[in-house]
Amino acid sequence: MHSQTSSDSGEVFASDLDMAPASPELRRSPRGHATPAVPSSPSSMTAKCARQRVAQLEQSLAAVKAKVRELTEETTQLRAANKAQEQLAANLSVRIAEERIQRSILRQEYDVIFALSKETQREAEDAVSSIFGGGQLLPINRDKLACIECPVCTHGMYEPKIYVECGHSICGSCEQKTSRLGPAHCPVCLILARRSPIAVHELATLLSIIIGQMTVAPTTSTDDTTSDGTSIPDGSQDPDADSIPDDSQDADADSIPDGSQDPDADYILDGSQDHILDGSQVSV
Repeated sequence: MHSQTSSDSGEVFASDLDMAPASPELRRSPRGHATPAVPSSPSSMTAKCARQRVAQLEQSLAAVKAKVRELTEETTQLRAANKAQEQLAANLSVRIAEERIQRSILRQEYDVIFALSKETQREAEDAVSSIFGGGQLLPINRDKLACIECPVCTHGMYEPKIYVECGHSICGSCEQKTSRLGPAHCPVCLILARRSPIAVHELATLLSIIIGQMTVAPTTSTDDTTSDGTSIPDGSQDPDADSIPDDSQDADADSIPDGSQDPDADYILDGSQDHILDGSQVSV
């Protein structure tokens, strides 16, 4: 019984050894029993560990070198981009300086042109005021004129036209649209326009002509006088000529009974003189 137990225990030990993982310090005998292996020398273990460590370090070094190359490329790209940005900033600075100089020049030119336009506008206003004001300057409010709107489109009065029949004014654009629709009618009061509307500047010209004619002093005179103020009676002749009674003629010429003038004489025998009684002057 003891032998069987021993054999059983031996079989169990063998099976346990078969199921256990193989150890580097143990070797199997031909009979299946595990025997301790001969341990390696310390020098061989140290060399193997060193080689493994060197391999790991080489891998780490290669990874570090790859990362360094990547960072170097990124740094180079960033430096190039930074340099491009600096160049662009320098170009923009130069451009801004040039634009400021150009702006200053344009501002000076604008001031000169604006001053000239204001002077021209003032002269035009003075001329218009002198024409319509009888020599007295009339104030012209440009702000109020700019607020005038066309009664049709309610926009600014651009190139205003006036209808003579009713006196209503519309802008030039509305007048063109109205004229295309057929017979001309005033769009404000719908009166038939027998003639095309007149531009305001044409009406101003007509008024200036009329006012100019009205302001001219008449040259009529109740008394017939010479240039030096000497009175010339009716039927006399030029003051430089000798007095010749009415219905007379030149001594060397034949008598002309109808009171007409001798062709060679400088005076008029019919009782007229250089200044006609109605105030107009005879053209010489």
